Amino acid sequence: MIALKPFGGIFDYESKKERLTEVELELGESKIWETPEKAQALGRERSSLELVVKTIDDLDQSTATNSPMTRNSAKLSPFITISEYPKDVVSGESITRSFTR
Repeated sequence: MIALKPFGGIFDYESKKERLTEVELELGESKIWETPEKAQALGRERSSLELVVKTIDDLDQSTATNSPMTRNSAKLSPFITISEYPKDVVSGESITRSFTR
């Protein structure tokens, strides 16, 4: 059996998210600023990682809120609650009016 390896690069969301946390922790240490080149490199890496992680998070959120299951969840139920009927139907007014005409 061949073991499949996960995709790397831009598809490796979990690694990028973990690395972003590590970079942010490194940038939070005061001694990092003693070596400006390293601090700048970490700043650039953070920007790159934030772009990927934020884009994937935004797409994930957008997909979740715009999915047909979420957007039309009320339409998927085979049952209608009383609150969904017009008030005159629930009270019987429309039925009474139709017989009294």
